[in-house]
Amino acid sequence: MIYIIMLISATFLGMIIDSQRKETMNINDGSIIQTTDTSRKAGQLLLLLIIFLILLIPAAIRFNVGTDYQSYINDQIPRMLSGDNTGFEPLYRVIAYFSVVILHNYQWLYVFTHLILLVFILKFVDDNSTSIAWGVFIFITITFYNTSLNMMRQSIAICVFLYAIKYIVQRRLFIYLFWVIVACGFHKSAVIFVPIYLITYLKFKPKLTSLLLVSALPLAYVIRKLTFYTLSALNLYVGYFNSGFDTGKLTTVFLICNAIVYIFSVIVLSRQSKLRALSRLDIVSFYLEALALLVCITSAQIPLSARIIWMFMPIQMVLIPNLLRKVDSKSNYISMSFLFIIMYIAIFIQQIYINNYGATLPYHTIFNELVEIKMKF
Repeated sequence: MIYIIMLISATFLGMIIDSQRKETMNINDGSIIQTTDTSRKAGQLLLLLIIFLILLIPAAIRFNVGTDYQSYINDQIPRMLSGDNTGFEPLYRVIAYFSVVILHNYQWLYVFTHLILLVFILKFVDDNSTSIAWGVFIFITITFYNTSLNMMRQSIAICVFLYAIKYIVQRRLFIYLFWVIVACGFHKSAVIFVPIYLITYLKFKPKLTSLLLVSALPLAYVIRKLTFYTLSALNLYVGYFNSGFDTGKLTTVFLICNAIVYIFSVIVLSRQSKLRALSRLDIVSFYLEALALLVCITSAQIPLSARIIWMFMPIQMVLIPNLLRKVDSKSNYISMSFLFIIMYIAIFIQQIYINNYGATLPYHTIFNELVEIKMKF
């Protein structure tokens, strides 16, 4: 129930912000230009802060929620504090040390994790999306919020990357690389984001992109080999191949979702391209969505493919509202909005309330359990 309350309240506040915002999209760099007066903008910031707290508090006060909750307390953090830094990047070690050694309570680790994560992801939405409501709604319903309760370090890295997308759009290489380095400080998988900068130089080529995506399925085994050799060179996750994590199963739900979003983006952006009305943000978002679909198509051949899907799929938080804004008629806008609302809610129910993805149910707080999470080392 907690996630539904959070979804409804945060989305509702986002809708209030959207109703007050008067903004236009800059065709040159895709950034949002605010045209609201100072007092109204202050009100919007206050509402955004409330959304931040709505999302932060459940993550901060949870108890034994998520498959990794006990793993961090009983294994990973004690091992790190004993001197074994294997698998723990430097910036997250700082958070862990400050939480456990200085503040003497593991619970602070979960507080700081989502405080950092939410600052970056809400800034990403505010900078790039024409709708706060859609951004928050998609963040929760694609289950990225619940996922972040487990793969905490990687989720921070992904959110830092999402924030840095604006520097890809603006073609500010060194600032972008700085933020990728910061992301790597939380999770080494963020090194994958380095070549993503090259997307800024791509032209909108939907036919060629679609052909490559269709070709990916028969070439999945080749892609598996290339992925293995790439990860071997980076010394990342090679041990997951031919292990229990190498299931050989397609991520069907995400495949369908990303296919629908990709097709919609091709239709809308192709029309905009003919009108010469594409922004660089549109093109960057399109190719990030294409990458998410590519990973879904080849997911049966890639161990823990969901972790890679999450590195690109959150772009939908800005892609969907920005595409809907470009729809040519009110009736089409309403019908497509309804379609996406139904799709995302279906994903949310299937992943969380039916499959209990990541074991984030049942939800308990530290107050429910009347316990204090004490030091384990």
